[in-house]
Amino acid sequence: MRDRPRDAGFSILEVLIAAALFLFITLSISGLYARSAVNNFKGADSTRLANLGKTAVEELLYAPFDSTSLTVPAGATEASVTQYWSESANGFVSTVPPAGTHPKFRRVLTVRYCGIGDLDDNGRCDTPLQGDSDPGLVHLKEIRVELRSSPGGMLGGQRMQLVTFKPF
Repeated sequence: MRDRPRDAGFSILEVLIAAALFLFITLSISGLYARSAVNNFKGADSTRLANLGKTAVEELLYAPFDSTSLTVPAGATEASVTQYWSESANGFVSTVPPAGTHPKFRRVLTVRYCGIGDLDDNGRCDTPLQGDSDPGLVHLKEIRVELRSSPGGMLGGQRMQLVTFKPF
């Protein structure tokens, strides 16, 4: 029988040092994975918020100019509707959320009437027309969509606002 040389393998001490080193490296980068997951969820919610805003603007842009959703009441300069995200309906609803609940998103749709002359100086509707104005004076309808995430949610109350004009 032949004798084996003493250095023909790993000692228990070398294995323990290698295991401790591997454990230290693994624990060091595990925080990066957790942070990456949180950022991924925030990014998904932020993208969803942007898509919900764009969808609302597109729906209102494709509505007829005299649609009730684009009508400002007589005596007012704007029409505003506040909606809340309903998980059960998987969409926005205009009802008040149940007490004690915090909807994931809140959306405010605002419509204002504008004359073309109002946009000449700065491109904004600074002096909106009354809802009962002569229809011949209403050249544009300003559509404003404001979305806000829940303050306790992943996005911490992030706010996004989209503004566009619907021409006559």
